[in-house]
Amino acid sequence: MNTLIKRLAAAEDAPPWTLSSALLTIVLAFVAILAGTLIAVAWLSDPADPMGISARSQLVGWLIGGVLMAGYVLQARRRPQDRAVLRLGSEGVPLPFVMFIALGAAIAVDLIGLALTQVFARAPELVNVDPAAVDVLDWILIFAFMVIVQPLGEELVFRGVAWPSLRAVAGGWLGWLLNALIYGVFHYLAYPPAYAEGGIVPLWYGLLAPLVAGLIIGAVRAYTGSTRAAIFAHAAFGLFAVLKLLVGT
Repeated sequence: MNTLIKRLAAAEDAPPWTLSSALLTIVLAFVAILAGTLIAVAWLSDPADPMGISARSQLVGWLIGGVLMAGYVLQARRRPQDRAVLRLGSEGVPLPFVMFIALGAAIAVDLIGLALTQVFARAPELVNVDPAAVDVLDWILIFAFMVIVQPLGEELVFRGVAWPSLRAVAGGWLGWLLNALIYGVFHYLAYPPAYAEGGIVPLWYGLLAPLVAGLIIGAVRAYTGSTRAAIFAHAAFGLFAVLKLLVGT
């Protein structure tokens, strides 16, 4: 614990990109989600639905958006000095252990949400999915997005690019908090919490739970020094969301 506190408190060295460039990457990640959604709606639009939006088309759109954001980061930060700061190596960290710890953290966060809201709600990304109507293709799309594409794309953006910039400018503690706050707001806007219940349910599951998850994944990034470890931690949160959906079938 002392090691974690020390590493969270320590500021990062300035990366070979500016803070404005890092913030622009976050904006472009949001644009990628919107663009992917538009592509999927145009591709998979249902003539019987005037909005042309279904749970499947949303998932496909977000998959496309996640691939776009990951591709952008890897292309824009392809110089050796950029890749070194992205910290895509495992740094000797046992990644299955990281996932195990993160899965426990995801369960704890969800139990807090259950206590606060009295609702066993699905993740905002899966609110529109009808568990009783999910087929094999839907399960593949859900797993691919929640456990692979979303963790890869978002962690490259938030813990790969934004993390060192924010902590270099704002310091260790404040940079950690700002990183999680921006991550929570991004989730709230990119994956609107369209819950039937009002009140605290959309606020918790749409904004506050992602913010807490961002703090936890950021702590993983700080402790391990590895964005790859953060990706695996995020994947554990996604896996828990899939398991919750499975329980509801």
